[in-house]
Amino acid sequence: MVAVGTVIGISIGGLPASRANEVDLSTTTTTAFVPPADTSPLVATTIAVATTIAVPATEPLATEPLATEPPSTEPPAPETTVADTTAPTTEAPPVTDGVPVLLDRAEVRVVVANGDGRFNLVGINVDRLLPLGYVTIDQTDVSESRRVDRTVVYYRDGFDDEALRLAADMLVPAALLEPLGDRTVTNDDANGDLIAVLGPDAVR
Repeated sequence: MVAVGTVIGISIGGLPASRANEVDLSTTTTTAFVPPADTSPLVATTIAVATTIAVPATEPLATEPLATEPPSTEPPAPETTVADTTAPTTEAPPVTDGVPVLLDRAEVRVVVANGDGRFNLVGINVDRLLPLGYVTIDQTDVSESRRVDRTVVYYRDGFDDEALRLAADMLVPAALLEPLGDRTVTNDDANGDLIAVLGPDAVR
């Protein structure tokens, strides 16, 4: 068998100057087997084709500098403080079931005077008050001209509720309640917030 090899070089000319920077990438060799028409030995033809592939040149990307904002020269805004305009509150006096809370009995000074003349009337009533919590109790009498027909409890300003309680504690809830004011009832008035003058209705 006889092998005949033929090399054919193919080039492309007449390219414009603008494509002068195209790159020759590769040369491809192709082997083709062509069977003969007769019974002569096969002829192997090898064709070497040199091809030039034009690749357009790429220009470098333009890189623009990043825009940066100049630092702010404005001073920061001053902080504002909101003034508290809420008015202060005042606690109301303690109230139990709608009734003002009374002073403790130990805080109330009491003067008990005999306004009926019965023997030991004051002592018996004082003995009744002490276990209830009264601490400061003065015992005295009134003159005959000042004797009363019913028990009277005189009170200083602000002690009217305590006067009502004292009358109940002495078991004479129907006692007459009177503001003391500037009057003088007994010689010991200065020692009492309440001055109780016992009358015929007082329990002995």
